[in-house]
Amino acid sequence: MEQMRAIRWYGQAGFVVEDGGARIAVDLFLRPDPRLRKPVVGPDDLGPLDAVLATHEHHDHLDEWTLRALQEHQPQLRVVVPEPIRRQAESLRLMNLEGAVPNVSFTVGALEVTPVRALHAVHMDEGYHFGEPDGRFLGYAIRAGSAVVYHSGDTIMYPKLAETLKALGVTILLLPINGRTYRRENQDLVGNLHPEEAVDLAVEVGARVLIPMHFETYPNNLGDVGQAADLALQAGVTLVVPHYGQPVPMDWPD
Repeated sequence: MEQMRAIRWYGQAGFVVEDGGARIAVDLFLRPDPRLRKPVVGPDDLGPLDAVLATHEHHDHLDEWTLRALQEHQPQLRVVVPEPIRRQAESLRLMNLEGAVPNVSFTVGALEVTPVRALHAVHMDEGYHFGEPDGRFLGYAIRAGSAVVYHSGDTIMYPKLAETLKALGVTILLLPINGRTYRRENQDLVGNLHPEEAVDLAVEVGARVLIPMHFETYPNNLGDVGQAADLALQAGVTLVVPHYGQPVPMDWPD
């Protein structure tokens, strides 16, 4: 597989970030289950990976089927999860597990990863929170040279999020746009950013590119990518919706 500095989207919140010889996957969800669009690749089609990061324990972010299949082909593959759910991940019989802690950076080859708190919940009766204990829900800022890619995981807006991302020098945002509504929350579907919030965050951070995610997989939990595109155009934000597996360069002009 050709090596390049790029981001590839594989549906829902699943991405691969690659820079030269280092390749990190985040929230890969390749299990063939009932959904609007089937996964376009299987775990053995992705090529070598150095690490897989999971942002939290929801099945479309920490998928046992995908992770175990990846480790069958790559037994040395690192799997990084939020520290508070590491024991839960161990029960899935995953190998080479590591726990991530907010603001404590680690490296994967030439890539530097900084975990960032996310505001989310496992079930709606908890209300939105940072995790019990703190750090149960994470996003990851991945630095590759002058580019910094932020994968938010599942989150809503909270004070200091934009400030934190700006301080990290984030240039590319990977953000969910499926929003939250009473109907969804009444079905125990914990929500995320609305399209306008994702665009507003891109403006506040001063990011060069916004790539929306988490909007096209399940019919009862969709996001409006057309609205996101309209709002981005009005705000002067570059919005990119790639085909599955299409490389998106990380180096964009200011």
